[in-house]
Amino acid sequence: MTTAQNAQNANQIMAQGMIDISLIGPAGINPNKLYTTKEVAQILATPIRSVSSYIKQGVIPGHKLGPRQWRVSGTTLLKIMAGNTP
Repeated sequence: MTTAQNAQNANQIMAQGMIDISLIGPAGINPNKLYTTKEVAQILATPIRSVSSYIKQGVIPGHKLGPRQWRVSGTTLLKIMAGNTP
């Protein structure tokens, strides 16, 4: 999947309300921290399975740490919350 396709998917997900960015604010997000899928789900008010799916599809950029462990950077979360594609 290309970067343009990832950006388009992220915009579609946000436009459809699948990630409700209106419920959160950037105050507690550390741009230097790597967040677990559980933390990302809580921040974005979306199910953990959806976050995992978005990461695997490339919609949300993630870092694989092990066979089943993913992390998302605080910078990526801040971009999503600002309405920009990561």
